[in-house]
Amino acid sequence: MRTKWYLLGCATSVLLLIVFFVISIVTLVNTGKKTEVKVEMNSALVINLDKVIPEYSEITDNRFNMVPVSAHEVVEKIKSAKIDPKIKCIILKPNGFSSGYASLHEMMLAIQDFKKSGKKVYAYLNMVGQKDYIFSSVADEIYLNPSASAGIVLTGVGSNLTFYKDMMDKLGVEFKIIRAGKFKAAGETFSRNSMSPEFRNNLMELFGDIYGNLCSDIAENRKISADSVHYVFEKRPNLIINQEEPVKYGMITGLMQEEELLKKINIDKDHMISVAKYEAIPPKTAVNQIAIIYAVGEITPVKAQFGQMNITAKNMKKVIDIVKKDNSIKAVVLRVNSPGGSALESDKINYYIEELKKVKPIVVSMSDVAASGGYYISANANYIYADPYSITGSIGVISMIPDVNKLGKKIGLKSESAGYGKYVSAMDVWNPINPELINSFQESVDDTYLEFKTVVSRGRKITVEEVDAIAQGKVWSANGAKNVKLIDEIGTLTDAVEKAAKLVNLTTYTTAFYPEKRNLLNAVLEEQFDIQLAAKVLTGKYSVEYIPQQIEQTIKSVKQNPLQMKMPFSFED
Repeated sequence: MRTKWYLLGCATSVLLLIVFFVISIVTLVNTGKKTEVKVEMNSALVINLDKVIPEYSEITDNRFNMVPVSAHEVVEKIKSAKIDPKIKCIILKPNGFSSGYASLHEMMLAIQDFKKSGKKVYAYLNMVGQKDYIFSSVADEIYLNPSASAGIVLTGVGSNLTFYKDMMDKLGVEFKIIRAGKFKAAGETFSRNSMSPEFRNNLMELFGDIYGNLCSDIAENRKISADSVHYVFEKRPNLIINQEEPVKYGMITGLMQEEELLKKINIDKDHMISVAKYEAIPPKTAVNQIAIIYAVGEITPVKAQFGQMNITAKNMKKVIDIVKKDNSIKAVVLRVNSPGGSALESDKINYYIEELKKVKPIVVSMSDVAASGGYYISANANYIYADPYSITGSIGVISMIPDVNKLGKKIGLKSESAGYGKYVSAMDVWNPINPELINSFQESVDDTYLEFKTVVSRGRKITVEEVDAIAQGKVWSANGAKNVKLIDEIGTLTDAVEKAAKLVNLTTYTTAFYPEKRNLLNAVLEEQFDIQLAAKVLTGKYSVEYIPQQIEQTIKSVKQNPLQMKMPFSFED
């Protein structure tokens, strides 16, 4: 009897969940019906960036405000605002947003182009970080809240690495690092407790170039000397630059309340439209198209979590097949923003790109980073551009073998194997690692490294020996990469599109973007996802438990993809 009631209760719970789900979907559909956003004459487009800004997103969301606007969308909407007679100005209101420097640069260039229309750009700042200010520096006028609690924080250019080795030693976990390339530092955070001298020197050289670009851009935008910018970064007395200080340094136009600025430019709330809700003007139709394929994220065989992007061979093939068959598409721009990842997936993608290249020319546009596997999939393009802020190179291969045998002994865990075959227990992390296994992986790493260099040699039309001299896992800035022939030219996404058109003798064309866009509702209906995880991804809010999760994910990834082409660090301001 008790079992009967228990089963009835379970069935009722399931039924209620189904009903709740149906009601939620119906509500979402009704809420999500497209409503026209009216733009009044003499309106201001307000670009209020306060989240992690991805370079590109397959998911569009201009109604629910759950998915952050992408840099691609910001650029396209600025282009529309330039020719929209109803938009009289742009107001920038950045507030702690985060993006890559190349993505940021593309948005800045779009603002500069907007100003050519004769329309004004204003920026209003409260308490802002470095990227907020850099983005704002391109405005005609910049105003800061006069409060002592408002200000600008400029930190500089660099990367902060967390080293796990001492913690791992205490736990009894060890990572055996097998690499090809003396600068290939991926894995150092697990095998060392500090940077190797080679890696540190490489980073200082790289960040020196990017820091120089950043200071030059600020100086040019604000019409002040480079020395003044260097002083602000390196010699100012306080971390927070506020009140009269930024005026003195020439960083801003003046101090005022936001309401005063709106009154000054004669804009009220009814004449302010957010960049998220502003509809980009559809491009003019043309017979010929240039396809822009965004390859964003880590290269992996595993599908990305909801709300994120990564690069899988399966998805790239799907997109490439569409582009290859579309006769209206005459040329392709591959926009790469990836630190690399799986060596095998990178090689698969490279094959698909080579096949596409046989029928349509390909121009690569490097964004924030196109390194390691990200460079591997770029190398065979007809032409390669890198943004002034791009990071590339890192031509090398690494494998990390986790060894938790000591941890097993500490906690009383023992593993035994039974079966046939020399290597039946080779990947059992609870057993001591066989030296033969290390040698075997070293051979695979060396072979893969040679394959990497051969791909680069073929694509860049230089010898394998020349590649070896500039490879070794070294990471390059755009300037450095051009000097060693890893790229053809320093330029923007627009430059790459124009080059692609030139290669096929096109003077009139439109651009088509891939992967094709999906609205949020369709994405929810099409995908199975963890709601809690999705919320963390979309908001960028991870709790403390995320760090051990990262370690766990690293071990899992290593077991699935033992050979990695991956850049060893993330770029921070």
